[in-house]
Amino acid sequence: MTINEPETKTNEQREKIKLAFTKQLIGGVLAIVTTVNQATVAETYGARGVIVMNYKYNTATIKDQAPRGTDPVVIRSIMGAVHLPVIGRVRLGHIAEARIMQACGVSAIEECADVGVAYKKNIEKHSFNVPVICYANNLESALQRISEGATMIVSKDYGVEAAGGSNLESVPNIYIIVEIYEKIQKEIVIVSQNNEKKLLEYAKQIDVPLQILREVVNLKRLNVPFFAGGGVMLPLDVAMLMRVGYDGVVASNQLFAAPNAEKRMRSLVMATVHYKDPKWLAYISENIGGPGSYQAIY
Repeated sequence: MTINEPETKTNEQREKIKLAFTKQLIGGVLAIVTTVNQATVAETYGARGVIVMNYKYNTATIKDQAPRGTDPVVIRSIMGAVHLPVIGRVRLGHIAEARIMQACGVSAIEECADVGVAYKKNIEKHSFNVPVICYANNLESALQRISEGATMIVSKDYGVEAAGGSNLESVPNIYIIVEIYEKIQKEIVIVSQNNEKKLLEYAKQIDVPLQILREVVNLKRLNVPFFAGGGVMLPLDVAMLMRVGYDGVVASNQLFAAPNAEKRMRSLVMATVHYKDPKWLAYISENIGGPGSYQAIY
C-alpha cells in the first residue's frame, strides 16, 4: 500500500507514514534541481532526494518573474528519470498548487516562500496524502508548522524579503544557520522549565496542541527531522552543520551553476557521513573548484 490510499488508512496512520518517510531522509543531502540532467547527477553522486523548482527562478531577475510553482511536465520528466524521492516546490499558502503536486505523484511537497506567497496563512497539511516540508527560524514557527501537519522543518533566515526564487537560498551564511539551530534548542530548554500550567498557557498563546509541545519538550528537540537550508555549498559547511545537530542539509539552489558541480555534490554527501573525521574532510574538500564569481558559486 502507498500513502495515496486514504480510504484504507486513518488520519493517524497516514501521519505516521508521512513522518516515517521524512525520517528516511535523515543523514542525507537534498539537492535543489531544475532539470532532468541535474536530478540524474544528484542521484549518481548520492543525494537522498531532489527538490524540483521552476527553472526561471534560478536564472531570471526577480522583476521578470511571475511567481509559480514547479511545472508538472518537469516534475513528471524527473520522476521518470530517477529513482530518488522527488519533492515538488510550491508557493507558501497555495493549496491548489500543492494539490497539483500531489496529483503528479511526488513523494513530498515543499511549501516555500522563496517562489512567492499566495496567501497569508500556510497550507493546512493534514489533508494531504504526502509529507509536506516547511521552513522555520524559531521554535514558535516550527511548532506551528508541525501542528499544521509538516513532517520536516528546514532552517531559513527571513532577513531578506522573499520575492522570487533564489534570493534566500543563494547567499550562504553558515553563522545564521547555526544560530537558528541553537536558538531553537535554547527556546526548547527554556520552555521545558515551565510547569504543566505554563506549558498549557504557552501552547494556547502560540496556537499549537499541548501534545506536540509536550513531545518536543520530552525529546529536547523538534519531533520531526530538522534540516539546514540557506545556500549550503561547501563540504566543510555541511560538516559544521551536522556537528551542530542538524539531521541533514538542503544544498544551495546554485550548486549546478558552480564549477565541478558533480564533485561538489559528491563532497556534500560524503561530508554528511564523515563530518567528524578531519582527514576525510580534507580529502573530499580538495579540488572542488575555485571561488569563481559570486553568481556562479552561490
